[in-house]
Amino acid sequence: MAFLLICFSAGVALSTLYIRNTTKEFSRIIELHQIEYLRQDLIVRTQSVQSDLYTVRTPLAHTLDSIINNVTNLENAAKGCLNCHHIPEVSQRLEIIQKLIQDYQNALSYYITASADTERIDRLKLDAASIGNQLLVNSEEMSFDASRRLGLLTKSALIKIDKVKSILFITIMLTIISAIIIAIQITRSITKPVNELVNATREIAKGDLGYTISYKDRSEFGELANNFNMMSLALKDGYTKLQKEIKERQKIEDELIKAQKIESLGVLAGGIAHDFNNLLAAILGNIDLAKSDLKPEDELYDILKDAENASLRARDLTLQLLTFSRGGTPIRETADISKIIKESSTFTLTGSNVSCEYVLPDNLCPVAVDKGQISQVIHNLVLNARDAMPDGGTITIRAENVRVDAAENLPLAHGEYIKISVEDHGIGIAEENFSKIFDPYFTTKAMGDQRGMGLGLAICYSIIKKHEGFITVDSEIGKGTTFNIYLPHSEEKYITKKSIKEESLIPGEGRILFMDDEEIVQNTAGKMLRRLGYMPEFAKDGVEAIEFYRKAKESSLPFVAVIMDLTVPGKMGGKEAIRNLLEIDPDIKAIVSSGYSNNPIMTDFREYGFRGVISKPYKITELSKILHEVINGVEDSGQTKEN
Repeated sequence: MAFLLICFSAGVALSTLYIRNTTKEFSRIIELHQIEYLRQDLIVRTQSVQSDLYTVRTPLAHTLDSIINNVTNLENAAKGCLNCHHIPEVSQRLEIIQKLIQDYQNALSYYITASADTERIDRLKLDAASIGNQLLVNSEEMSFDASRRLGLLTKSALIKIDKVKSILFITIMLTIISAIIIAIQITRSITKPVNELVNATREIAKGDLGYTISYKDRSEFGELANNFNMMSLALKDGYTKLQKEIKERQKIEDELIKAQKIESLGVLAGGIAHDFNNLLAAILGNIDLAKSDLKPEDELYDILKDAENASLRARDLTLQLLTFSRGGTPIRETADISKIIKESSTFTLTGSNVSCEYVLPDNLCPVAVDKGQISQVIHNLVLNARDAMPDGGTITIRAENVRVDAAENLPLAHGEYIKISVEDHGIGIAEENFSKIFDPYFTTKAMGDQRGMGLGLAICYSIIKKHEGFITVDSEIGKGTTFNIYLPHSEEKYITKKSIKEESLIPGEGRILFMDDEEIVQNTAGKMLRRLGYMPEFAKDGVEAIEFYRKAKESSLPFVAVIMDLTVPGKMGGKEAIRNLLEIDPDIKAIVSSGYSNNPIMTDFREYGFRGVISKPYKITELSKILHEVINGVEDSGQTKEN
């Protein structure tokens, strides 16, 4: 806009200057035209005087008054023209003409007033005529000069008029062009931010949230662009928060799905483990009885020993299944986690080409855990790490005290925890398997006894979950995997306990009431009890057990102890029967037994009125020990679990 104004102003100023100069030249042209009028007037009047002069004293002569009047008019015309503002050259010629007119007047005066001397009159007449002729010649010369200058001035004026036309044309064209350019710029200034906004909207529609417009104008468009950028950034921030919330909710949902899977499997696993343990109780018990009748050097002894080991391994498998069951509550005690880690990992890596490096500080806080279950977790994780490095390597196990808060983004109650990390440098876990590694029976190994059953990580997950902890995994293909376990701190201090060594058979005597709905279990238990010196009697459910115990209590041979199965399908089990038995005999010496080895009643048996606990399947040495402790009132009559 400023450029347009400058161009237009320059054109107008230049045109005005040329028009002013041209006007001056036209004024001079008019003056020259006045000279032409003067010349014509002078010539006419001079010729009139000359005519009057030559006709004096002739019949055609005018009066002397006519001559005097023409001369006077001639003088007045000269004076009137001289008063105009002429250039010096014209003024000089006018002065000469005026002088000639005066001389002409004088000559005519002399002529008119001359005496009768004819010769003198003729001479004066000729002098006056000569002056008149000079006056005519000067008038013609002045006219010639005026005409020449008139032509030059006219040509110059026309040239300037052409220049003015050109200047005005150029000015108008420049104004139009500048106006077009300015209009384009104004249009662009309007359409550009609009296009920017449209393009930004398209980018956001494509998914580029947070896209901003680089438009720093302070106009309405600049304010609009600034508000749009704020909206875009707010949209990106909101979307990021939404994605984070979705991920957190998805994580929670995944945890719920995992828990539901574990719970669903637990219902089945608990029933299978219970029935399987009943069978194992008969198998292991009979093997144990048969083996006790042989000498270690007998060939059959080794065969039975192998069968016993297989049964014990089967018992460990049922223990893993029971971890999923609803009754798989950890039997907790304050423990030294460093010791559990070292013992479990060392045992797992024995004979392998993989070593273990420990980073276990001395200030680790104590934890309340089921030592057998946590040992199983460490065993499974170390076993997986070992299998991930078939060419050998080093597994690093770290433990540290940590605090979990909202920033950790973990589904844990805020507080103090121990974080255990098991890190390998193996093949890693594929990203598509991350969501499935804790699923029961999911494995990337070949299925089978020597490879995998797909329960290892699922068991780890279930155990840690039941300890109010959490397990996470980080992995990168080709670089390795790290499992992180979080276990809550325990307020109790760790107290070192002496290990209980397996003892030989402890014989006993007296009547034993044995309640179990499985006949095969009754038969095996009966053989064991008789071998120990006891007299067994059997009941199939709680109702029979209550009736048998009441009758024995009233007789002279009461039962010295009662062993009751916890669960009897469709009938009264040990949990209900013990309440009735306690009413009959508050001092009853009852032992709870079940294939659900991790049932809460098995953990807190004293709270329900039992004096001891033994999990199926069990060996005769375990049965003799628990009976001896309960009958003789030995404290802490709980079965030592083998894991």
